[in-house]
Amino acid sequence: MRVALLVTKLSKAVRERRLLKVAQTRVMILTRILIEGLHVASLRESVECQYDHHRRMNLMFESLKRSGKLSEFERQDYASRWLMVELLGLVEGTVLDIGCGGCEAFPLMQKKGLTPVGIDVYAPILRNVKRNFVIRAVMEFLPFKRGSFEAVYARHALEHTINPKRTLGEINRVLKDDGRLVFVTPHYFPDPEPAHVTRLKQDRWETLLRKTGFRVLFSKLLMRNSLELTMLAQKSIN
Repeated sequence: MRVALLVTKLSKAVRERRLLKVAQTRVMILTRILIEGLHVASLRESVECQYDHHRRMNLMFESLKRSGKLSEFERQDYASRWLMVELLGLVEGTVLDIGCGGCEAFPLMQKKGLTPVGIDVYAPILRNVKRNFVIRAVMEFLPFKRGSFEAVYARHALEHTINPKRTLGEINRVLKDDGRLVFVTPHYFPDPEPAHVTRLKQDRWETLLRKTGFRVLFSKLLMRNSLELTMLAQKSIN
């Protein structure tokens, strides 16, 4: 009986502590939004745009499935994820997956001995993900302490940011010294997808990375007939 009572009290304490952490994180993010002067309505509009984007993607997958082309699409997706994880060149450490979706890259990271942590804004996907260390958050305001990660992975995510300079600055902040960022983003113009609010060419990405404290290590147009830009950058130490 005493053991059961102790377990109940412990469970309650853990739950209250988790709720407190969630509340603190939300207050921290809201405070930073107000301090930085980023309009909340713009952020909300961006999140709603991502919901529309996911609905269009689901329709596209259904169309590919009906036409028998889904397997080739998935093969190229897997090849892209594999290359990104290989480019990181890490055998241990914690990796932040921005726009993690269904956590498709997690197994590849775990095979390398890495510990993945994911964020996404699309709640329906996250509800279906039965994994630890996945939270709902926006990339413009990462809810992590400075120097939390050895690497950041962002596949088809950065084109969705409403403020690429701020997002890269946030990524730099949460990376440890010499930490690495690997990302893939579409590279075709004009881009008909309305959810792709950041449309930058290869040289613009390279310039922005340098301005936000990174050193570019790899920059190539690969995959899908060279319509995807794959980049690897390392946090510069001042």
